Amino acid sequence: MRMHLEREKKLEEHYVSASSSTHKRLAERIGQADGDLRSIMDALYSHTRFSSIQLSNPELESELRDMERQLEDGDQKLLSAETSQLSLSDPMVRAFISKFGR
Repeated sequence: MRMHLEREKKLEEHYVSASSSTHKRLAERIGQADGDLRSIMDALYSHTRFSSIQLSNPELESELRDMERQLEDGDQKLLSAETSQLSLSDPMVRAFISKFGR
């Protein structure tokens, strides 16, 4: 029974790792493909009356990128605060600092 649980746990960890890696690679490839498509479409439509085609609102995309950056910054600040708070209140960390912090 224990062996079965360990195998399930390892399988789940492998799945999470593979899933995360796959999502990251897909996002990278889609981003590259989007950039390539935009270059081709800009060249294709540069001499037309509209000069470019947008499938979404560029202002909205810019706002979304700004929000994403703000969320990432906030996440890093929160992680840093949690780490600092945790490390300062942990007796083992205090013992380490008192021993080696001179």
